[in-house]
Amino acid sequence: LEQILQRRAQQAFRPGTVPDEVIEEIAEQVAENSGDCRKALRILLRAGREAEQHGDSKISVGHVQSVGEEN
Repeated sequence: LEQILQRRAQQAFRPGTVPDEVIEEIAEQVAENSGDCRKALRILLRAGREAEQHGDSKISVGHVQSVGEEN
């Protein structure tokens, strides 16, 4: 799951925008619940949008936790 997220982050975001701890947090959240890769990718996308809305240059674990609660 982490490898898939890492690849997608490299394709969809600028370098340095998605720290490793963000990938790990998303993978952990999803693995605890469903293990559904699609859900993990949705969280990554939503966390990126959340960061952008707040004018942040990086996605944080806080962004992930915020959008993870919505799922």
